[in-house]
Amino acid sequence: GDQRLGNLNTFDNGATGTIVEGQSLGKQENEPKDPYARFDLEDLVTDGEKEKIAFRHYFVEVLRRHYPTFTPATVPPVEPIRRLGTKKTTAHPLPAMKIDQSTVEGNLEITNLSSAILRTHYGTSRTPGSVGYNIDMLSRKRLAKDKPNFHDADEMLRQTFDAMVLRLWQNELGTDLEAIGTHMIETKSMQESIAMAVESLCEELCDVDSEIYQQTYGNANTSAMLFIRDMLVYIELCAAIKQGDIGRIEHVLKTITIMFQSVATKNYAVHTLRLSQEILCGWSETRKIAMLSSMLINTTGKDNSWIPSDLYQEHNNLLTKIRYAAGGSNRSWDYLDRSASMNIRLFGDIQDMVETAFNVPHNSKYHKTVDATKDIKTIMNSLKSYHIFSNDGKRTPNDNDIIVSYDMYRSGFMNLHSGGRLSTFLESNSLRNILIADNNINPIGEQSGDVIIDNGDVNMENADEEQDEGFDYSLFPIPIAAVSPNSEFSDVE
Repeated sequence: GDQRLGNLNTFDNGATGTIVEGQSLGKQENEPKDPYARFDLEDLVTDGEKEKIAFRHYFVEVLRRHYPTFTPATVPPVEPIRRLGTKKTTAHPLPAMKIDQSTVEGNLEITNLSSAILRTHYGTSRTPGSVGYNIDMLSRKRLAKDKPNFHDADEMLRQTFDAMVLRLWQNELGTDLEAIGTHMIETKSMQESIAMAVESLCEELCDVDSEIYQQTYGNANTSAMLFIRDMLVYIELCAAIKQGDIGRIEHVLKTITIMFQSVATKNYAVHTLRLSQEILCGWSETRKIAMLSSMLINTTGKDNSWIPSDLYQEHNNLLTKIRYAAGGSNRSWDYLDRSASMNIRLFGDIQDMVETAFNVPHNSKYHKTVDATKDIKTIMNSLKSYHIFSNDGKRTPNDNDIIVSYDMYRSGFMNLHSGGRLSTFLESNSLRNILIADNNINPIGEQSGDVIIDNGDVNMENADEEQDEGFDYSLFPIPIAAVSPNSEFSDVE
């Protein structure tokens, strides 16, 4: 925007939404009559076996990705649980509405989980091993802890994770990864060493209590260990989404629900509890599959190309902003809601066709991923110099002054168990169910066909005021699919 004094930008808040064609919700009479009475903390606690299989896979995957001579055959792959059939999702963008209202309903937590991990493990520019320290050390742009750019945060978190895991591998294998991973052929004995090492890593990082770990290894090492734990959950969620495996999503969501009870995001804490309760005790099997399926979108019809529907909506929001800003100062909301937002994907298809027809170079649109090898090695060297994940028995200088990151899982579990959060949630929602039953309201919505509606940020009180002739806003049920966060449309001169 224009930064000159006296020439201020103007901003309007708007909301966008998308209809996604999905599966049948099934008959309401098949739903449990009193689902909240059946929901308990034990429903969210897993036995840890699926997590360990996934964690072993991701530990070895880091090694294989950076050093190609290592093979992934030393650990079993992550088995699918319930993958969706590969097909292109049919979605229909709706008119944008000039309202300032948002919802977290239907969000798959991918962006919010990355934000929660970033806030928890950001530390400071003077805290060795923390994300904030690495950002400053690598001269990266600062990430806003409250509302970070998702892609920038994802990149920084993953690079820090890779560096820490490779540092662990150095200690477990007791050798220089560079020499073995790029020049030597992996032998049977090396495969056996990797298999033993990954078991040791899982036992050391995933099974030990964080308070006991802190007493043994100190504050900096404990924060690093907790970061790896949280990132393993995040990476599993991302992988399950990409593969369209709603079974794995359902499983990892149990852990995420507990983790979210520890951070200062009250709305998301309550929402994840409600979502998990519905999945585990509230919905019939048919409805559960339909609801989870509606939270994923495949824009290409190819394998491993699924994205969360809320992230898809964010992309639509960005494209709408660009189109709105390009319209000039005389653009109107009528232009935005009819001409821009409803055709935003069509504009993208036309752009691709024009670029192909005129042989426009790809680098005008796409950016090559920057090689992170140097930055990851820099982080590894920093970890080594501060005795983080070292076998020498030393601790980071001034380790006692370092504030240990929250144990998100432990803290969340305690809030649910002894903090009274779960009992409060069950009591309030049981009352909600009574009110719904007394007024004959279906909280899922009245539609019974094969179309699941995402109303994004729609405020039903304002909908009548914004209603245009020919568009029936009464079709919107309570939100059940992707969230479409508030969009700001900037008047740039």
